[in-house]
Amino acid sequence: MLSERKKEKENKFKYEIKERRWRRTDEEDMIMSEVTPSRVKCPKCGSIDVKQVEDKSKVISYTGGQPIYKKVWKCKKCGETWG
Repeated sequence: MLSERKKEKENKFKYEIKERRWRRTDEEDMIMSEVTPSRVKCPKCGSIDVKQVEDKSKVISYTGGQPIYKKVWKCKKCGETWG
């Protein structure tokens, strides 16, 4: 009987640890919301109608002779660019 209770407690503990590993914290959710394109908001007007575009003035590197440009966000509503 005692060993059964001990096993039960161990199993419950293992399950709780496993659950914590898969659960995201509020801070992780905030980071994900900032990165996820559908959640990015324009800092000027607050619109979520934004897209990622290449900043042709900033070359990061060259691959096979082709330039790789920095990516920035652009608001489709007011035209603000950031990032």
